[in-house]
Amino acid sequence: MRGSNFFLMIMSRIPPKVMLLVMLALATTATVMVQQTIEKNKPKPQIAEAVPTEAVLVAIKDIPEGTTIEQDAFKIAEMPSKEIPRGALRSSGMVLGLKAKANISANDFFFSQFLAMAERPTGFESKIREGHRAFTIPVDTNTGVAGFLTPDSHVDIMAQIGSGADSHAMVILGDVQVIAVGQQFKRMPGQSEAQPVSSVTVSVSPADAGKLANAMSSGKLYCLMRNSKDYSPVQTTDVSKAFKKPVDSIPQSDLVNVPPPILPEIPKLPPPDLPKSSAEEARLRNVDMWAGSKKDQMEFVETSGQK
Repeated sequence: MRGSNFFLMIMSRIPPKVMLLVMLALATTATVMVQQTIEKNKPKPQIAEAVPTEAVLVAIKDIPEGTTIEQDAFKIAEMPSKEIPRGALRSSGMVLGLKAKANISANDFFFSQFLAMAERPTGFESKIREGHRAFTIPVDTNTGVAGFLTPDSHVDIMAQIGSGADSHAMVILGDVQVIAVGQQFKRMPGQSEAQPVSSVTVSVSPADAGKLANAMSSGKLYCLMRNSKDYSPVQTTDVSKAFKKPVDSIPQSDLVNVPPPILPEIPKLPPPDLPKSSAEEARLRNVDMWAGSKKDQMEFVETSGQK
């Protein structure tokens, strides 16, 4: 009882302003303590762990069995490591140019067991362009550029037809690739000296092979060597244009425009001088005259000027 009275006596002696400040301080302290208690008991948010990812090859279209895999058949995708199956290929160099041993569907992964090396020819056949044919041309020192031709050289081919005043020279093929010189189809490193040979082989289309065959049977072929950086086109002529076609070979539709042949003019000769008739040359002639089944005979005088 005495203690409470003593506390009330002390409080009554404190100025009101001081009392107000004390009360504000106590309220502030209580508020801070309450907030700390709430924050302490509040559940902490769980921080998501970063998921590791890796690059992997994924097909972007259906790839049938036996198809050679090109750049447009796949993409590189970033995927979570745990979702990538074991053995899936991750580098484009591991699939480019290979052949599918089985059907691969879009969005599938690539596996080495489903891929095979593409068969690539390594011999002379590999030098022939797709759709072309190898054609061998006989050459000598003059027609073969003095032996300076090598595999992978590019030439224009000129044909010389006829002789003398009827000689024709024309380029029949332009920018043709030489794939073999003699029996050598690989270019030797450091080779700079001329190697005279008796033939060169070029890669041409079947149609151009026919032009070469026609030119070879009609005249002589010359190789015109190009600069290694010169790919400019040249005007070519079919060797058959050098020969005039007989009229019999011209289509009937074209004969309408063919002018008629010009015939030489035949000179007119004066009438011959006939000898004059005379009484001594006159003689009797008997002529049989038939009228149905009846026969009559008449006589008349013929002179030497009459027939």
